[in-house]
Amino acid sequence: MEDLDIKTLLQEYNRLMQRLQEAGIIRSNNLVADYGEYLTSKMLDLTLMPSGNKDYDAIDKEGTKYQIKTRKGSRHKIASILPTDRTLEELKTCDFDFLLGMVFDNDWNVRLLLKIPREKIEPNKHKRIVINKDLIAKYGIMPKS
Repeated sequence: MEDLDIKTLLQEYNRLMQRLQEAGIIRSNNLVADYGEYLTSKMLDLTLMPSGNKDYDAIDKEGTKYQIKTRKGSRHKIASILPTDRTLEELKTCDFDFLLGMVFDNDWNVRLLLKIPREKIEPNKHKRIVINKDLIAKYGIMPKS
C-alpha cells in the first residue's frame, strides 16, 4: 500500500469520526465503547450520562444505573472477555446497579447483550468475566432464543 493511500484512508477515518461526533454517537476517541453506549441506550431507552461519568454510563426512567462495556469480536466468534483487568478493579469502586455487556461482530452487528446485576459480577481467577453459555443463559437479554 502506498503512503498516499494510507494517508487518504486515515483522513477519511477522521472525517467519519467527526461526523459521528457531530451526531452525538461518538463522545470520545473510543469508537467501540461509544457506539456500544449509544446503541445500548437506544435499545433499552436509557439516558446517557455525560462522557467521563465514572460511576455509571446510563440511567433508566426508574433511576436504575447502568455501567456499559462493549467489545468487538470477529464475524465468527463472540468476544470472549468483558471487561479488562483494570476495568474490573475500577468497577469495584463505582456506584451502579447493572453491568450491560454488549458484543459486536466484525460487521458491527450486535451478537450479544448481557445484563448482569452488580452483585453477580464474578470474575474468574484472572480477574476477567468470560462469556460462556452459563453466563448467556443467566443474563443474556439479546438475542432471545
